[in-house]
Amino acid sequence: MTNDSFIYGCVRWRVGLLSLGFWATISILGLVLDGGTVFASCGHGPEITLATFWGCYVLLGFAFDFWGGYLLPKKHGRSSSTFTNWLSKWCRGSLLHAAYLWLASLALLRVAEHLGFWGSIAFVGVHMILLARFQFFFAKLLAPLRRVKSGRLPIEDGALSRLRIHTVESEDEAFTGGVAGPPGREGIIIPAHWQENLPTEVMSTLRARRLGTVISGSRSRGLFAAILWNLIWFSIAAWLSPQPLSSVAGLLHTIFWFSLFCTLGHTGLLALLSRRGSMEVDSWTHAKGACEFKLQQAISFTNKLQGEQPCKRNPLEAIFSAIPSVEKRLQHLFMKKHIRGAWNASYMMLFLSWAGLGLVSRAGPGNLGRPELWVFLPCD
Repeated sequence: MTNDSFIYGCVRWRVGLLSLGFWATISILGLVLDGGTVFASCGHGPEITLATFWGCYVLLGFAFDFWGGYLLPKKHGRSSSTFTNWLSKWCRGSLLHAAYLWLASLALLRVAEHLGFWGSIAFVGVHMILLARFQFFFAKLLAPLRRVKSGRLPIEDGALSRLRIHTVESEDEAFTGGVAGPPGREGIIIPAHWQENLPTEVMSTLRARRLGTVISGSRSRGLFAAILWNLIWFSIAAWLSPQPLSSVAGLLHTIFWFSLFCTLGHTGLLALLSRRGSMEVDSWTHAKGACEFKLQQAISFTNKLQGEQPCKRNPLEAIFSAIPSVEKRLQHLFMKKHIRGAWNASYMMLFLSWAGLGLVSRAGPGNLGRPELWVFLPCD
């Protein structure tokens, strides 16, 4: 890895942590200074009050989005996008995202008013299931992603023969696709630039590895862990609010609490489960016949595109990152030790936190200021 790539990885990580810290600080100040009541006392109806809140959310996040999404990739040769092109994508993504959160917050307010606390919790749970079901739709809504090819995987197993693989074109080289849809109806998303830039053998290894996330069950565990985390902590956030969820002030207090819990999940337990899930899928792919050398090439390739470091030297990065370093993954692969994890749980939690109106879903090191990565966050 070149020195510039190493510097880019370090700076990108630090900017992302600053962004997460900024929103955590905003949430804490909102709780300490009773920001929910301040917004609610403006004298306007819930529609205007919540529109103002989400408008502030977009404006406050612009500086970090510009820094991490345009300035930093441009400086280190990771993007050829002009400022005008980036700004148009950012405006499309951020405004549609804010509009969705505004509608979701109004819906949650009405559900809480008519169905109470437990009805609101059930609404958030159903909302997350729908987000998982229509993940690919939301990705195309927020960013200029284009499906260029689609087909079924040649698998004889009846349960898996329904799996579809979609080749998707993105302007952002860090777009890694992922797995979309609920268990039993998954679709595998592969970036078009992988097929254009990779040898056939390495591409086959990456495709087999992505399939392994489904067959091994690690992806399903990641999805369930993300839903469970959000549901439990949203319930606690709503309970901690000094005012009922059916009021604007109570809803905003819940948002502040929930955003703090999402930050903890992204940099704590779910990150650990995600790292274990990555190594579990590596082992599964190797056990199914993938050549160690080709698997190493595949791991290094995806790591390089995302600006990660082969060996995470910063202890905080090694602990909080949702994707283990290349060094750690290869060490585990050669040890041939079986572990179980929850693939992509941390990043899936951030996307599904839309249902609980979290403020940090697009504020991390991996997707800051990059609309193509706000729904399908960078995965291994």
